[in-house]
Amino acid sequence: MYTIKQIFNSVNHTNILNSIQEFFSKDYFNHIKDTVFKSINCKNFDFARIEYQCPHCGSRACKPVTCKTKFCPCCSKIYTENWANKLNQQMINQKHKHLLFTIPKELRSFFLNNRELLTSISDSLNSVFKDHFWKKYKITHFGYITFFHTFGRKSNFNPHLHILITCGGFKETLQWKSVVFFPYSPFKNSWKYIVTTALKEAFPNDYKLLNIINSIWKNQIDFFIDVKGTEVYNSLNALKYLGRYLARPPLAEYRITHFDGKSVTFWYEQLPEKNKVFLELPVEKFIKQLVAHIPPKGFKMIRRYGLYSRNFSQELKNLIKLKHLKRQKAIIKLTWAERIEKWLGINPLKCLQCGSNMILTIFFHKKYGIFDFRLKKKI
Repeated sequence: MYTIKQIFNSVNHTNILNSIQEFFSKDYFNHIKDTVFKSINCKNFDFARIEYQCPHCGSRACKPVTCKTKFCPCCSKIYTENWANKLNQQMINQKHKHLLFTIPKELRSFFLNNRELLTSISDSLNSVFKDHFWKKYKITHFGYITFFHTFGRKSNFNPHLHILITCGGFKETLQWKSVVFFPYSPFKNSWKYIVTTALKEAFPNDYKLLNIINSIWKNQIDFFIDVKGTEVYNSLNALKYLGRYLARPPLAEYRITHFDGKSVTFWYEQLPEKNKVFLELPVEKFIKQLVAHIPPKGFKMIRRYGLYSRNFSQELKNLIKLKHLKRQKAIIKLTWAERIEKWLGINPLKCLQCGSNMILTIFFHKKYGIFDFRLKKKI
């Protein structure tokens, strides 16, 4: 199997990254380079490692240092599982729906260096949902989570919003009212207005963009949305499915079928038949396409609203929890050693010679040097 790390290390990826510098702000571009650097050195013993020693027999063991970036296939898997398990504890015991809101290809490039636009249009969409729930059902409290995805099936830049929303909400009396239908036309028109208005406000002097927007309205081009949605009964599985796109490269490595140093071949499923289609890209384009999905430093790839918002009244949360919070076992977050023991049946912090608990002795980093925990100083 070909890996993304192998592909990056096989070419001069620094020159490839420098060729796209003009499309990003200085801070954003530096963050992209830093993320790539960390991910390709993930679990590299020569770059960073932790050393342990048995206090009785003197046996030593080493553990590689992981990068913790969301661009890394290994680290992102653990991040997604922990995130989904934590958020699932806060989901209320009601049905949810999975909805989709997309952006036409003519407008996608304008979001490349301005990811905050995704937050802006998501917040505006929240107002549309609030109006719909209140005017039609007199619902004051409902909950939904927006997931920002930036890639399509071909791993191209294709920003869109996945939404997990409660099938109903609470009236002022905290009585639950079910909602099973979202009207297509009002949401379609509102979404089109939200996206085009946000872009015009962000780029008021971009006449190319203004011409595109004028053409969209003049020719009555619709933005694809799916408000019929899919009912979700297992929120944990839904969160894991949606969340994995927030914290991993836009291409699963098992889909890469060939790499010869000059081009990369991978496959994707073509809808609606789900046929497997193979795509070959020059390695330079492949790398540029992948790194374009790295979000700016600190950018939140999810937005939580209503019942799931961190700012939602704690008093109301407590009242709702009494009757509507899911009854489920708390999931214990495992350490790296506990995960390995669960997987292989071997505790990596137990000495293989005498069975004693090993102690942390050395931290090595190629950039920062060596720290000795026994001497409690850098050496």
